[in-house]
Amino acid sequence: MKFSSIIATYNQRDALEKVRPDEILIADHRALVELGFWVQGRRCFAREPFVAAFVPGKTAVWQWALRGRVSRPHKRFRLPFHLAFRNQKQRGIPGCNMAYWRDDIVKVNGFDETYVGRGMGADSDLGSRLYNLGRRRKFVYGRALVYHLDHPIMPRPHFAGNKTRLLEVIRSGKIRCERGLDQYLQKP
Repeated sequence: MKFSSIIATYNQRDALEKVRPDEILIADHRALVELGFWVQGRRCFAREPFVAAFVPGKTAVWQWALRGRVSRPHKRFRLPFHLAFRNQKQRGIPGCNMAYWRDDIVKVNGFDETYVGRGMGADSDLGSRLYNLGRRRKFVYGRALVYHLDHPIMPRPHFAGNKTRLLEVIRSGKIRCERGLDQYLQKP
């Protein structure tokens, strides 16, 4: 099976210089794939005041948890087995640590690039359109683990409009977005 990675950086050009996915994360996603599902791993938050001292692969999360330097540390511990919940819940579709089948992403036309700003946007929309396509989420604990490097809360002036659009996608059962992946794919 051919496996590819797409890393969404929210137009932050330096994002991949700060953190790169490690081989274990990629291997976990590869091992968790299942037809008819998209995979979502969990994330642990490195608190903002300590982000500069965070070193991927070298920071001992249990020590940081005891010192209060990370929040939600239970989402970062690798278990001897994974726990997977299969569902179509709307709550908790963040735009990180997800794996999709290429054919499914092409069918829904990828991320909807007309969403503006942060919060309740293109990530929730994509998950909702995959649900509308008939795919379910495989929500995983104990594998496919990442850190979120906390940052100041950014303003969300477009939140209300984005939420209204998302609710319409859910209500209507919409599967494809207008402005997405198609614009980048080569036509035969």
